[in-house]
Amino acid sequence: MAAPFDVDVLIVGAGPVGTALALELALHGVSFRIVDRLAERNDKSRSLVVQPRTLELLSRHGAADAMMARGRILAGGSAYVDGRLASRLDLDDLGTTDTEFPLPLNVSQVETERFLDECLARHGARVERPVAASDIVQDAAGVTVTLTHLAAAAAATTTTASTIRARYVVGCDGAHSAVRHASAAMRFPGAAYPQGFVLCDARLSEGSNLPRDRLLLFLAGTDLLAVLPIDGEHVRVVASERAGSSSSFSSSSSDNDDAGAPSLGRLQAHFARMTPPGSGHLRDAAWLARFRLHRRIVTRYRDGRLLVAGDAAHIHSPAGGQGMNAGIQDAVNLGWKLAAAVALESSGFGPKRPGLFSSEAAAAAAAAAASALLDTYDLERRPVGEDLIRGTDRLFAFLGATPAWLVPLRDAAIRHVVPRAVRGADRRRRFFSFLSNLGISYRGRTRYVGEAPGLAAGGRALQGGDRLVDGRVWAWEEEEEEVEEDRGRGQGAAQQQQQKQQQQQQQKQLRQTSLQRVCAGRKHHLLLFAAPGDESDEDKRDALRRAAEAVADACWAEVEAHYVATIAVSAASAAAAAAAAEVVRRARWYADLEGTLRGKLGFPPGEAGYVLVRPDGYVAHVGPLARLDALLGFLEGYLVLADARPVRSWWAWLAPVAPMAPVAWAAVALVAVKMLAARLGRGGGDEGGRGWTRPAS
Repeated sequence: MAAPFDVDVLIVGAGPVGTALALELALHGVSFRIVDRLAERNDKSRSLVVQPRTLELLSRHGAADAMMARGRILAGGSAYVDGRLASRLDLDDLGTTDTEFPLPLNVSQVETERFLDECLARHGARVERPVAASDIVQDAAGVTVTLTHLAAAAAATTTTASTIRARYVVGCDGAHSAVRHASAAMRFPGAAYPQGFVLCDARLSEGSNLPRDRLLLFLAGTDLLAVLPIDGEHVRVVASERAGSSSSFSSSSSDNDDAGAPSLGRLQAHFARMTPPGSGHLRDAAWLARFRLHRRIVTRYRDGRLLVAGDAAHIHSPAGGQGMNAGIQDAVNLGWKLAAAVALESSGFGPKRPGLFSSEAAAAAAAAAASALLDTYDLERRPVGEDLIRGTDRLFAFLGATPAWLVPLRDAAIRHVVPRAVRGADRRRRFFSFLSNLGISYRGRTRYVGEAPGLAAGGRALQGGDRLVDGRVWAWEEEEEEVEEDRGRGQGAAQQQQQKQQQQQQQKQLRQTSLQRVCAGRKHHLLLFAAPGDESDEDKRDALRRAAEAVADACWAEVEAHYVATIAVSAASAAAAAAAAEVVRRARWYADLEGTLRGKLGFPPGEAGYVLVRPDGYVAHVGPLARLDALLGFLEGYLVLADARPVRSWWAWLAPVAPMAPVAWAAVALVAVKMLAARLGRGGGDEGGRGWTRPAS
């Protein structure tokens, strides 16, 4: 019997990634400790962009509106070449309707971390500071870690150390991760970009004509300067600095006592050269530093009971504002899986798998299932990290690492090609899908995502592994207090109120919410979309309830069911809509007005459908309700398999070389022609058999 654990999960590193993971574990009721070697949070702004998908995931904790109030919306970006506007990318006219957060949020990382701390405090948890983790040693059953409580004050020297035992340790401790270094299997290959950079957070003069709602890029030769707003007064300026170039920002002894450090005066002079007239002046720098960029990704996100997330797993160019967002999404993907793995190890399969309960074989099978589930963290998130590194690297190479001999071509592309490429909304939507992280999907990555046949064709239907699209649904709420208040009013006021209620009856009974808000929390969620008109049929409603019970019984995890009816609100069907609304009100269903969501999900017209949603807001399984058998079969192995890797077909193994298929077929055809020519040559022709002549007639 293994020694008892002090905690289920130890989180090393309490930046936004570690704190987001702690928040997920707190939501699922998993015991954890989160430690950080810094005595207090960094007061520098660092990351300045929270992407829409990250906002959706944070909204699951019920307070994203408060975070929105702390920042400002980014409407797009503009690129300048030699001080003149060359192209612009607008994101605020795309008509995005499948999310509550259609644009990135420009907010300081200080505010993001404060928001996460506030959410964590509501669960009664906090970060332990300043505490360093060392001597991280794992075995088959758990991990032993030495925690050293460092001196909080610079003058203090007293430290205390203790050893704890945890089931799992997660490194959210940055590029120099102690957790990653404790694993022999986690290598961190990659390289640094050749040029250096200077970063400055400063106040921009009030008379500046630079827009404050977009990212600004200024290019001149091989020099790059980026400007991003921090708040109404402050901006971040990042300037490239190549050895031997004219854009050297090192101060001299006359500029600054710290010779060799970046100088605000020299940066301001460079800012004035790179930007158009009227851009203003930089002053009162809060942060001025020199830094280098790297591109690296860990060879595996998990090694036994050690896992890494965020910068401990991947670092890349800040182009596109992806780093912190990718890390927070790592944490959300990992959090519910750690909770399920802990439950499997501590409680086994439970009463839903009675044949494997309370036996030695059951314990081994449950441990294997827990391991397989945690493997899906690497299977799902590592490809995302690889895609981000490739995408940001290409973008950065084009904008900021162009060789001098290619600069004219780059500038011409920005002036003439880019404006035409982004003129159409479809192209901008595809780019925004990458930028916003809304397009991230885990399709086919594991055996724990899937779909039933019968969804809409054409590739637009929702599939297993996709993000659950969002949209408005309406819930019914009582207005008893308002009715009681009306009873005390005069007859004239009561008549006016009655007339108003008749005019807006449905709207006053409905409370708007969103599909993703309905699916928030620690459980799996089963969305059952009734076929149009089924909400008024008692037998059809009973069939949906039986379907929900069957899924709840078949799924090892806890499932909460939600019923959604399609209600028409057009004047032509007012009577039918009123009748359907009354049924939905009594049953406490949700209403999908005019079937907008049904169309997004890809259900066949006139048919009922289901979506099983994971706790991280991604689809586990989806299909028409007529194929519920496919879902029940899927659930027989869901979360309890000993190997969750997908079963690949022969074509899947050939997929990596698919781009070479035309060349391969051409080679095969050439060989076939040569073989045919050789055979024909041997069958007739001149005496030497080397040719072919037409037989005599």
